Amino acid sequence: MVSLIANPANPEPTARIGGGAVTAFGHIRESARSVVVVLAVTAVGLALALQGWRSHAPAFDMLPYLYGTDEFLERGVILSHGNLSSYGPFFPPGTFWLMLPGRLAFTDPRLFEKLGGAILYLGTIVGVFFLARAVFGLACARVSAIVYGLSGLGLAFAGSLWPIGHPFFFVWMAYLAIEWTLRKDARYLTAAIVTWAVGMYVGMAITPAIFALPVVWLLRRPPVWSRTLVMGGAFLLVVWSPYLTFETGRDFVDIRSILLRQDILPVDAVGAWCGVTLSLTSLGTAPAQIVADATPAPARGGNESTTIVQRLVGRVSGVAYRFGSTFRESVQIPGASDLLLLVTVGSMLVLAASGPWAARLLVASLLVPWLVLAVVAEPGKPERFLWLWPLQVIVLVGFTTSVLPCWRQRRAMTSLAQLTLVLVLIANPIWSRADAWLRTGWAGPDAEEVQVADYLGNQLRAEGKDQAAIGYQTFIYPFMARDNAIDDRYKVGAEFDALLKYRYGIANTDQCAEGLSPADEYRVVQDRPQTGPDAPVQHFDVRLPASFRELGHVGSYTVFARN
Repeated sequence: MVSLIANPANPEPTARIGGGAVTAFGHIRESARSVVVVLAVTAVGLALALQGWRSHAPAFDMLPYLYGTDEFLERGVILSHGNLSSYGPFFPPGTFWLMLPGRLAFTDPRLFEKLGGAILYLGTIVGVFFLARAVFGLACARVSAIVYGLSGLGLAFAGSLWPIGHPFFFVWMAYLAIEWTLRKDARYLTAAIVTWAVGMYVGMAITPAIFALPVVWLLRRPPVWSRTLVMGGAFLLVVWSPYLTFETGRDFVDIRSILLRQDILPVDAVGAWCGVTLSLTSLGTAPAQIVADATPAPARGGNESTTIVQRLVGRVSGVAYRFGSTFRESVQIPGASDLLLLVTVGSMLVLAASGPWAARLLVASLLVPWLVLAVVAEPGKPERFLWLWPLQVIVLVGFTTSVLPCWRQRRAMTSLAQLTLVLVLIANPIWSRADAWLRTGWAGPDAEEVQVADYLGNQLRAEGKDQAAIGYQTFIYPFMARDNAIDDRYKVGAEFDALLKYRYGIANTDQCAEGLSPADEYRVVQDRPQTGPDAPVQHFDVRLPASFRELGHVGSYTVFARN
């Protein structure tokens, strides 16, 4: 077997250094350099990821976790369920624990998820470093930490706790699984399972990662049983107990829906609204549907064998397209994402065929969940794949630091390949954020939603009020009103309510799902939708009563008050 890389257990041989004292000093020096690299990447990455933090309102889907921190701090109640999936089930509430540090450290709700995100970001970079060093050596570890930390997806995860499956848990699970196999120590298996299960409590998108463990076991047959499995199981039972207790009362409908992708949205979502005669409309179109129609039945007739072939080809094409989702999300250069995908797949084939065991185990840890996702993930959902990115980065960097040199490529060629990879993956996200930094400052201007909340908050404070009935007639996504039938924390204008609550201590007594009520004292009307391909364009087309007078304009919003 041709070895492509150095011995993972000793990626930096010390015999070249000399005596014992010099060897120890060399290890300390290299360790210090590695720490500097990791900390420097983390600092630069966080500075870039948090650029413009003032320009964003609190994320709508994060509000259930935000309110959960209030319940915990005020009454000691632990959140039992998180936000809602697009299919209607409640997610586990693990993100609540990650938001708690930011809730304690900051007073601005726009920052509440940032501290937890920063902690996981640092942990992910450290995990990438350790995993890459174990497989490809120190050079790959440093470059991998830089590439992941400063890539577009790395920066996106650094500034968000969006519960779609966090790469922190996947990269550490993979590292522990590889250590379990190489060291033949079942305690590492326990640690890998616990890491995965805690990650599932934060975001269940990483479910397919568990399928890598049986494959890794088959490759080397390490021991499975350890007394730590019992302790790990007990720990996980404690962690999961709030959600499992909640699910017991719901016959585990949410877990089944998430794992099997079953739609459990209510048939009559409008029945929970205050104005049951209202309907959502898009600009210049007919009323929008709140509950999607059932999938139409396939047309009858035609050549049955041709239909089967067409379906098979369509299915294979869909799987192949989804297989490259992460790369299309990471690279904005035309053609570059396809090239990087081919390089990654080619590298995995080479490593699986002729690489040492650590490299083969890395390939198994990445390829198994990647293939599972490509088969089962819904079309148009690239976010399902994003947590795979750290291991994909390691394979890409390993190609330039370990595979190319074994093909007797000149040092200049391998250095050029590394530089090209770094520039392709990090140049655009760094430049775009640095450019925004230069144009608008590091924190950026306040988002229009924040300016509206400030305008209303100052108005109500001047009137001596700490609560009022405030209605919102804004452009929304349908789920903002629809999901109120399942969870009353969802309502149109919930992000405005959060800003008023945390910045001014003002409560909105209008809790109608559609954001409007005949009893409104104030009304916020959005005059035009936001720009961008994914901006919401649906709204409730309701005539403003004549009893309202205009108070003022704030960006694309107009604020009214009842006479």
